[in-house]
Amino acid sequence: MNAAVLHQRIRTYQARLNDLLTSRPLSIAELLAERGAHNAPGVYVLFTPADDQPVYAGRTKTQSIAARVRDHRDAGTASDLGGMLKRNPELPRPVDKYLVRYTTVTDARDRLFFEAFVIGCLAPPLNK
Repeated sequence: MNAAVLHQRIRTYQARLNDLLTSRPLSIAELLAERGAHNAPGVYVLFTPADDQPVYAGRTKTQSIAARVRDHRDAGTASDLGGMLKRNPELPRPVDKYLVRYTTVTDARDRLFFEAFVIGCLAPPLNK
């Protein structure tokens, strides 16, 4: 990859991240109650309910944003928000109140790269 292509990719990811961060947040409960673009694959960031601080960034692998957020609410495994909150009692509850911002990214490889970019920029504490 030459430098011009790399710089263009970075500019694209910066613009996409800016769009994600300035989008209207939805609580997990609101997102799951609505129908819309969140039924597509993409990259998402979970924020604390009171002070809107990023705590976790992720991507969908084979499912929609809504399905992955539902897993965060319901599954309670180590890689889901419920499980992460159990290990971090200082973080607020309940899970349904956490805010979600997301962007649709249909290409699986692009989702992987953009997720890494978001985690690198935001450094959410629950991402290892």
